Amino acid sequence: MGEIIGHKNILNNFKRRVDLDEISHAHIIVGEDGIGKSNLANNFARNILGKLEEKNYVDIINYRCKKSSFGVDDIREIVEEINKKPFEGDKKVIIIHDGNKLTVQAQNALLKTIEEPPKGVFIILLCESLELILDTIKSRCQIYKLSPLTKEDVRLYIDNISNDSFSADEVNAAIAYSGGIPGKAEAFLRDSSLKDLRNDIVDLLV
Repeated sequence: MGEIIGHKNILNNFKRRVDLDEISHAHIIVGEDGIGKSNLANNFARNILGKLEEKNYVDIINYRCKKSSFGVDDIREIVEEINKKPFEGDKKVIIIHDGNKLTVQAQNALLKTIEEPPKGVFIILLCESLELILDTIKSRCQIYKLSPLTKEDVRLYIDNISNDSFSADEVNAAIAYSGGIPGKAEAFLRDSSLKDLRNDIVDLLV
């Protein structure tokens, strides 16, 4: 995963809440695809568990949508896991990716658990937009809205992933294309299907 670039205020605010033992049991992280929701969620989860080392932990469980949507049966599986005791300590974190793929029925099936999860269980829901999330879900969660990164932060992100394999012109073009979304900058540099677009933007910038 590497260092988290940007979102410092959110990171610091979350860590402060953990240190003060004022952490909510349910959270929504919302932002565009590629902005860093998954990295942030895993950082949150490690803070909740009190783990500093960046590695996989059995008490951080990730659920990703394997079909076109999350249905009630998928939520039953998640709720079953939520009701199991933590393996290593007294806390566990459930991260639900692709939150906008939760059907209305699935959200309603999840609602009771979000209202009253077992002690020591924390739920983090990731989504690109709040529009498809029920008000009853949103009202019971701490919501974190991720803003696009600055150009300087996107440049730092590229520096961390590139190992100097891209030219200065390519990096500048990626920053221009990204709109502050680091995942877009990386795709722009690595995706061969965007080669012509990359060359066009480089020509405009030089």
